[in-house]
Parts: sequence; structure tokens; C-alpha cells
Amino acid sequence: MPSQYDAIFKYIMNNKESKFVAHVTGSRRGRSLSNDAGWHTARTVDYVARVSDTLYTHIEIQTNIDTTMHWRMVNYYTLLNHKIHGWEDDGITIQQFLVYIGPGSNSMPKEHLKFGPPYRYTTVELSKQAPGPLVRSPYYGDRLISLLMAGATQERWLSAFNAICTMQNEARKLEALFVLLQFSALRGMKDMIEKAIIEVGMFEALHGTRLTAWAANQAAIDTVIDLMSDYFHNKGERPVSDEEADILRGLDYDQAKRIYNAIAFNGNSRSFIVAGAIVHKGSEPTA
Repeated sequence: MPSQYDAIFKYIMNNKESKFVAHVTGSRRGRSLSNDAGWHTARTVDYVARVSDTLYTHIEIQTNIDTTMHWRMVNYYTLLNHKIHGWEDDGITIQQFLVYIGPGSNSMPKEHLKFGPPYRYTTVELSKQAPGPLVRSPYYGDRLISLLMAGATQERWLSAFNAICTMQNEARKLEALFVLLQFSALRGMKDMIEKAIIEVGMFEALHGTRLTAWAANQAAIDTVIDLMSDYFHNKGERPVSDEEADILRGLDYDQAKRIYNAIAFNGNSRSFIVAGAIVHKGSEPTA
């Protein structure tokens, strides 16, 4: 599911060993910042970092085609400028990147249809990108991302699996196997990788990793999102939007369930998705 991949990429991008951000942006990775979008919105972004006093980087990971993504990128730009400097410094640049990791070709608009600079962003279609130094990165996360990029054969996928099996740190080994299994579903390699993991007796052990627990929480929240969409549909309203889903996925399961109950059983309007998320996160307005 998309939220699972979001969680994995956030985990990798915020790892200090990773070279992925620098590879995508062409500049040094900078210092990661908290991923809340500020301005009392309960919105979050996938990755934001301070590269210098005047340069910031924002990256969004997208697994599925979302035809509203160009509007969402404009919204993120507005929110991040308010979060970082309150729109009080014209010398600040926020470079934005939309990274499409899903199967098939990206059909989303590659720039905003109405707005030009400074709302312009760079679209990266991972399957068409050369992996470059990521293939040889000492960090397993980078090497596994390289399998989603151009030229990754079955042999390379199996070679990556064999390399993971030789890792000495057992926690990292399980994390790497979990990420490999999730990524394999994006490139038609899941049956092969799942079979390999089962053959070495590691499949059940994957359920104990920190990333698996994170993904399980996301899966439970997606169930709440489905229930909420059904509730809205039965009332003749539109289902949960991508933006509303992003807000809910920024919470834990119990918090998302309380918001659903408040709407479905206590009569709150759908605006409670934002209001309830702010309350549960304990957010403060960001200057």
C-alpha cells in the first residue's frame, strides 16, 4: 500500500548514511527538519531539509498516480514557506522534488498547469533514472532503492538478497529484508523474493522489525480511511481525499480511530479530520 512505501522512504531519507537525497537533488543533503508542514494544519511532508541559510529541499514520494499532485505541491510550497520564515524573507529558496516510485509510467503533470516560478518543481521518475553511486553505497537503503531504478535485472535483485543474508547486524538484516520484499512488489519481483526469504527461514522473523510495526500501523489506519470513505459515500459525500488521508496517516491507529468515531458516531463534520489531528498531535502554530 502507498503509505507503507512512504514510511520506508521517510526512514531511508532521514538516515544520515543515505546518499539518496543528494543523488535526487544534485546538492548536499543538508540537515533534516521535522516533517510537519506547520501553520496549524496537521499536514506533513515526506522530507524537508535545510541545505544552507538560503536553500531548503522538499521531497514528496508518490506511489500511485494522483492527478491533483501539482496542486498539492503548490500547497506544500506555501505551507513550508510559512513554516520556515513566515513569508518574511524573499531570499529563501525551497527546491521541490516529486519522486514517482510506482510501477508503470508517470502520467501526473510534471509542473503546475497555471503557476510558474517559484512554484515550479522537479519530477523524478525513479524507474527511468540511472542509479549511479547508490548501487555501491555502504548503506543498504540506498542499494535497495537502486533496484527500483533503471537496469535492475532479476540477477541484481537476487544478488541484493544474498548480500543482505551476509549482514552481521541481525536487526539491520531483518529491516533490509523487509524493505527488499516491499520494493519487490513494485517491480514484479515479489514472488521470487518471497520464495527466497521463506527458503532461508527468515519470513516469520520479519514481523518483529520496527519497520514492520510501522507498516502494520499504516495498514490499520488505511482500514479506518476505508471505513470513513464508506461513511461519507453513504451520506452522499465524496470519499476521503488524498490530503485527508495524508493527515490521518500522520497519526497512530488509536488517534485515527477516535477521529473516525467522532465523525461517524458523534456527528462531527469532516473538518474534524484536521481539527482532531491537531489536537491529537498537540500541534502548536508555527511562525
